[in-house]
Amino acid sequence: MVRGVPGTAVVEHDLREPAAILGDPELTRLIDVAVPTAVLMANVLANVADEDDPAALIRALLAPFPAGSFLVMSHVTLDGTPESAKAAVKILERAGLSAHPRARDQVRALLAGLEPVEPGLVWAPEWRPDAGTGLADDPGRSHVYVAVGRKAPDTVPGTISAWG
Repeated sequence: MVRGVPGTAVVEHDLREPAAILGDPELTRLIDVAVPTAVLMANVLANVADEDDPAALIRALLAPFPAGSFLVMSHVTLDGTPESAKAAVKILERAGLSAHPRARDQVRALLAGLEPVEPGLVWAPEWRPDAGTGLADDPGRSHVYVAVGRKAPDTVPGTISAWG
């Protein structure tokens, strides 16, 4: 949908190969790594197995960007209402997709080294509450944690945890 739109690029790489992503000529044409940047990882990390070290992938993707850059992420979990979440995971797996939902502590570990942006690591409906979702009374039914973390000066992602 965005191919050919000025100021956009479509790069197709395996997330497990961050050097290929960061070195893609289309990406480097558009993004100045000297300027704070946001890396968006919306519902992709749950497709990365533990053995592929999703925390290391995050660190690698944020490494070239300066302090003040952000990681915006959402992550599927079995916390909250596990039976319905398990059913959703089975549907994904039957479709041939890899699904690796993580518990809150595991998601928090992925954010190590980043400063939390309020309200921190929360259920998706709690990030910017919208009464119209029907999830206000039970936000765990969303099956998704969300967070925004800021790369702080003089820190290396993965070394400090401020997420409580």
